[in-house]
Amino acid sequence: MANRLIRVAAIVLAAGVSRRFGRDKQFEKIGGREIIAIGVENFLKVPEVKKIVIAFSRSNIDKGRCIFSSPRIEIVEGGETRMQSLFKAFSALRCEYDIVCVHDGARPFVQRDLIKNLIKYSLKHKVAIPVVPLKDTVKKILKNRVIETIDRNVHFAVQTPQCYQYSILKKALSHFEENMDLTDDSQLAEKIGVKPFAVKGDYLNFKITTPEDIKLAEVMYEKEIKKNNFKKKADAF
Repeated sequence: MANRLIRVAAIVLAAGVSRRFGRDKQFEKIGGREIIAIGVENFLKVPEVKKIVIAFSRSNIDKGRCIFSSPRIEIVEGGETRMQSLFKAFSALRCEYDIVCVHDGARPFVQRDLIKNLIKYSLKHKVAIPVVPLKDTVKKILKNRVIETIDRNVHFAVQTPQCYQYSILKKALSHFEENMDLTDDSQLAEKIGVKPFAVKGDYLNFKITTPEDIKLAEVMYEKEIKKNNFKKKADAF
């Protein structure tokens, strides 16, 4: 690998139903651009990323195809769960890559430096995931009663992209069950005995989940993100 360019594929999962948001959040616009487009653009700017597979729901797949025109991007129909969408998107990779990155379509502000860092560590440690320290005190609550205060110093919030050596993700998905619905893809690696390597994430790389998050994202985009190579018009589209 040292004598050639690393070949990376990215899978972007955007087939969710956005229950908490109330409508299809991946098509919401920030600064005049779709959330999904902002995130995908930064993957396109990483030379090692040779292929990007985006999974949309059946009802949104045509809408998704209208956004992207890069030959490096393929649109596929996702499944009813996150794991089903990941399985279908991975199946669309018609050749073997060194690394596969799995990313949430609702995280538009992923930075290229973070992507490249995760690729580097996944080459060495098989799986690399971005994490950030918890800011708030966490309580375990049962029937409205505090049962326990969690030590936040040893607990972290997990983000995406999560990067896997191709063979590891392939093996993990071979254990995929149709009814399995995990909220975090790296749990698949854990199930086959691979412990992901934790890499320092980025608080700006937050997942848009509720309408309130859009307001924060708009402020970030206008005041900070555009200064850091997020442009309204990208050559890729």
